[in-house]
Amino acid sequence: MNKLEFLDILKSRISTLPSKEISKSEAYYSEIIDDSIENGLTEEQAILALGNIDNIVENIKYDMSIPALVQVKVNESRGNTSKTWLWITLTILGFPLWFPLVIAFSAVAFTIYLVLWVCILVLYIALFSIALTGISTFLFSFYIFVTQPIYIGLCLLGTSFVLIGLSIFLIKPVFLVSKYFAKLSKIIIRKIKKLFIGRRRQHEK
Repeated sequence: MNKLEFLDILKSRISTLPSKEISKSEAYYSEIIDDSIENGLTEEQAILALGNIDNIVENIKYDMSIPALVQVKVNESRGNTSKTWLWITLTILGFPLWFPLVIAFSAVAFTIYLVLWVCILVLYIALFSIALTGISTFLFSFYIFVTQPIYIGLCLLGTSFVLIGLSIFLIKPVFLVSKYFAKLSKIIIRKIKKLFIGRRRQHEK
C-alpha cells in the first residue's frame, strides 16, 4: 500500500467526521509518512509503522471533543434508514427516561472531572503556601532577633526551616499525585467518549 492508497482508505473510514477533522487527520498522517520517508523508509514501511488502521481511526475519534463525537454519531445514523427511524422512535418515546439520565450522567462525569482538577490546583496552592510561609518566616525572624528576645527569633528561624524543608520534601509527592489525578481525568473523558465511539468494527485491510 502506498501513501495515496492509505490516505484514501483513511478518508473513507472517517468520512462521517467533520470536514475539519478529516483534513487535519489527512495532513497529520501525510506529514508523518513524509518524515519517515525522509528518514530512509519506503512508503510501504512508513505506512506499516503507523500501525493498524482501526487503531488509527479510533485514536482520531478519541482526540475529538465530545460534542463533535455526538454529531458524528448522528451523521452515521443518517446513512441507515432503519437506524434513523429507530433513533426517532427512541428519542420520542424514551425522552422522559433518557433525558434525565443523560443530564445526571453528564453532571456526575463533569463534577468528577472538575473535582480532580480542583484537587490538583489545591495541592499546588498548598505547596506554594507552605513554601511562601517558610520564606516569610525566615525573613521575619531576623527582625525578631533585633526587636525581641533571641529565643523567639530562634523559634521562628527553626519553624521557617521546617516549613521550607517540608515544601521541598512535598514537591515530588504533589507532582506524582497531580499527575495521577490528571491521568485519571483523561481516563474519565476517554470512557465517556467510548460511549459514542462504540465497539471497533473489523474492516478489510
